Amino acid sequence: SGSEAAAQTTLSLAAATNFAAGDYVFIHDNTIGSSEWARVVSVSGSDIVVEEGIANAHDTSDTVRDQSEQYHCVVDLTGINRLRAVIDGAGSGQAVIAHVDAGYTSGL
Repeated sequence: SGSEAAAQTTLSLAAATNFAAGDYVFIHDNTIGSSEWARVVSVSGSDIVVEEGIANAHDTSDTVRDQSEQYHCVVDLTGINRLRAVIDGAGSGQAVIAHVDAGYTSGL
């Protein structure tokens, strides 16, 4: 990405190929604690516009990854008191959002 100030919603990339509205992107900062997620609203040329202003400033050494995937599952945890979710994207360069609705069903 280009040099972007905190609170900006338009991010200038080297190329915005394959980015589309609705995509989740991961802004991978060299300081991992400054990395963050954003959701794309629109794409124009090599710029992407995200829903909310970014929390941290980023520079040209940071990478915006369009390989982020979102998974949603509903789990019936009746009688279960522990749940472990393992997501292993090691070596793929892929960032993942996992959303689990820990539901509870009675009367089945």
